[in-house]
Amino acid sequence: MFSRILTFASRFAATVTVKFKRDNTEETYTLTPNVALQKRYAHSKDLAQNSPNVVQNLGIEVTSTHEISLAGTSIQSASTDAFLALPVDVLTNEYIALSHDKGAIGGSYVQLVAVEDNTVVTITPKTAFGLKPAGVPFNVTLNKCQSVMYMSGSNQDLAGTRLVANKPFSLFSGHQCANVPNTQTFYCDHVDDQMPPLSSLGKSFVLVPFARRTGGDWIRVVSTKPNTQLVKNGVALTTIAAANAAFSFDLPSSDFALLESSEPIMVIQLIKGTSTDNIDSDPAMAVVPPISQWSNNYIFSGVGPLFGDGTHYYGVAAPANKTAGVRFDGAPIPPEQWVNVFGGAYKAHVSQISLDSHTLLHVEPNVGLQVVVYGYGQADSYAFPGGQRFAELGEFCRPTPAVLNDGIDNDCDTRVDEELVNGIDDDGDGLIDEDTAGTGDVGVCTESQLIHITDPAADVEPTKISTDGKCLCADVVRTLPPP
Repeated sequence: MFSRILTFASRFAATVTVKFKRDNTEETYTLTPNVALQKRYAHSKDLAQNSPNVVQNLGIEVTSTHEISLAGTSIQSASTDAFLALPVDVLTNEYIALSHDKGAIGGSYVQLVAVEDNTVVTITPKTAFGLKPAGVPFNVTLNKCQSVMYMSGSNQDLAGTRLVANKPFSLFSGHQCANVPNTQTFYCDHVDDQMPPLSSLGKSFVLVPFARRTGGDWIRVVSTKPNTQLVKNGVALTTIAAANAAFSFDLPSSDFALLESSEPIMVIQLIKGTSTDNIDSDPAMAVVPPISQWSNNYIFSGVGPLFGDGTHYYGVAAPANKTAGVRFDGAPIPPEQWVNVFGGAYKAHVSQISLDSHTLLHVEPNVGLQVVVYGYGQADSYAFPGGQRFAELGEFCRPTPAVLNDGIDNDCDTRVDEELVNGIDDDGDGLIDEDTAGTGDVGVCTESQLIHITDPAADVEPTKISTDGKCLCADVVRTLPPP
């Protein structure tokens, strides 16, 4: 996986520093509020990791004075894909890998990047990684910003590979040149994404088909527990008998679907090859955020330029009874542009966008949205989630004091910031103000509106909120874990 483009965006005038481990150099950029900045790095920078099984100094550290969104893009002529970069404070020490398995060229891979020195990762591969056999755990030790890649054999499936470390780290997974859904579909392209932590996986997903395509999308699922039941649009799809096992299925281009599981799963959605429906694109891959991790507000940008004349899109999903409060670039989405998702609880909207910065939010701060960003070029494409929460859910969740907009499941009910501070039981669970979002419309805070606050009793980090209390800002309160 090689990021030749980094795309930064913030709601604030942020100063961003990018440090390259390979040559110990760094660059600093200034972000204009709500304006994406794309920085492209030449091949001569030599950042690509092309050698499997070798620990290399190829990590890139990004720091900022304010919270930012960051997308990485691997791009060559007619071969592009992108990923949502995860901040260090949501990384954990346990992951499961998922990618595509079919490809006429090369194989699928996992790539690990350490964020601390002396990070020891135990990997249990689902398929052989070179001389490392399937099912036999092995260890690798990395220092900060060191990386290592392991690749499967041709048409071997690494889905379900488990990785556990003594410290948090980043995990990427992809394929060198995937044919989607199979090697009879042309053409192949590399795909990649950053893997969400195991603790953040959920059980309910809205699947929004990619725009313009008529031959459907390809969905891959990996289980975390045995006997995981999958239900699509209210009908039993399959039962995945084993833990750490993959299941794939076709999503018709007209099927705005609801996918549910009895146990936490990870889901990826792949753009199929051009020969599926003769619409120029080639494969790309995006992690689908679970409904329990939908966030309230986003800032994102398409990436490129793509090979040929590229077009860029976003797909958003929202609760069906809350679509009137969705704001894209500050404006509501007309009611007739929403499409029903199976079951009636959610609706979706798909639209072409410019290659610029865009904002997406809901005016009620306790309402979550899903967004996936993607684009097509001539034999080229990319796809990535525009953002999500990464709260620890289920068995990983620990009850914590309610802190406004903390992005944490304080009451461990698999819902995040679902209450308003209003003395009302907003979510109907018999509790009041137990896991809280802000009040009033969500807006963009200017520096003059901001004040610093801390709550020593709750043991939280400093943050910023607007003085009028009606503006959610990028620097949110984070509850520190107990010692």
